[in-house]
Amino acid sequence: MCASKFSAFLTSHHLQYGFKKNMGCPNAIFTLQQVTNYFEQRGSTVCMSSLDASKAFDRVDHAKLFDKLLARSVPICFLRVLVDWYSILQSVVRLNDVFSLSYIVVCGVRQGVVLSPFLFNIYVDQLISDLSSMNVGCYVNKEYFGCIMYADDLILLSPSILGLQDMLDVCCEFGADNDIIFNSRKSVCLKVGRDWSKCIHNMRMGSLALEWSQILNIWVLCSRLAHA
Repeated sequence: MCASKFSAFLTSHHLQYGFKKNMGCPNAIFTLQQVTNYFEQRGSTVCMSSLDASKAFDRVDHAKLFDKLLARSVPICFLRVLVDWYSILQSVVRLNDVFSLSYIVVCGVRQGVVLSPFLFNIYVDQLISDLSSMNVGCYVNKEYFGCIMYADDLILLSPSILGLQDMLDVCCEFGADNDIIFNSRKSVCLKVGRDWSKCIHNMRMGSLALEWSQILNIWVLCSRLAHA
């Protein structure tokens, strides 16, 4: 259904590499390598942040998802089916052979359902659009590559520290508005290029600090191996 009649309404940003035909993690890695190589060869440094969204698929707010679909002018008949499906979604907790009372599920996309990845991409698609509209981040030949997303994994790329912090602020605001929590303990910042070893104060994700990784030489090595 989603691959034919309604596919035009379920498309997501081209910088989202997850859950797409003929696309995958190798494509995202290749893009990352090419962008960092581009700046490194020109004597610049790329400041990056790898963000971990905690249980992002389980935190999709159904009401907000329906609003996003409605904003895309999704056919009402299709939206009504989704609303009906998710409004009666219930779950129970099993402990050994004992089951709890059922409760209504108001967030999260259903696991194992073909449509769920499309719905998740739509739910987070605005974040990529918000980042690309900032006029900060990495550009290659005037094309924006300031973020690379694979499902719920996000990497931000900026040629400046200030630009990276601005992008982190946008991610923090989007997370607050859409119930997405970025785990600062699993999120890191790193630099690739000429000034990768310079000491810089930690970046901020809201009130939390994001530390700079100390294994940047591995990224430089990967960049050079790509040309071997």
